[in-house]
Amino acid sequence: MCAVIGVHNNDKVDIDSFRKLLDQSMIRGKHATGLAYIDYKDANKIKHFILPKSADAFDIPDNIYTKMLIAHCRYSTSDIEWNQPIVSQDIAVVHNGVITQSDPSTWEATYNYKFETKCDSEIILRAWENQSHALWLEGSMSAVVIDARGTNSMHFFRNEQRPLYYAQANKDTFIASTKDILERAGISGFGIEKTEPCVDYVIQKNALRKVRIRDVIEDLQ
Repeated sequence: MCAVIGVHNNDKVDIDSFRKLLDQSMIRGKHATGLAYIDYKDANKIKHFILPKSADAFDIPDNIYTKMLIAHCRYSTSDIEWNQPIVSQDIAVVHNGVITQSDPSTWEATYNYKFETKCDSEIILRAWENQSHALWLEGSMSAVVIDARGTNSMHFFRNEQRPLYYAQANKDTFIASTKDILERAGISGFGIEKTEPCVDYVIQKNALRKVRIRDVIEDLQ
């Protein structure tokens, strides 16, 4: 059980609002905390910070200027290596769930990608890099992705086995693993919505659209 978080603002993410959402997500994981964002002051580069600390001990940099920010609170059942977000030069991913429990040494042959970590969430990242949507992968997932290639975009989605909720308020979109996280963070506006399984929610050019990726087998959430 981990928490994934996303915030998008049409102008600039309010760090105080993000801080509340991060602190309320801590209940789902205290072993590590990390964030990633597209830096609008530095050529739209992906920046990220990860620490093996709970959210209440995580110092958010005060110089962040971005429209889209994602974060992860990790509950580890094994070690505190390979914490999230998982990032490449242009993409960052936060993921709750399990894609595979197979030995990482077999991943390259199975998925035909090169891997740099032993975190199975990297499979989502590598698929995304190669224009393959993660919802076609087996396993369980709710995830938020920021993509700095071309026109910057944020994507959030889940399959049938993990929860994910969002709320919109004026220029903001807030994303969290559970409804109560959003409620406790004081998020209000146009209501809290449960995301549809197997649908990619895409925020691009300040507009939200939905793209169905595949049919739903059985929604367990």
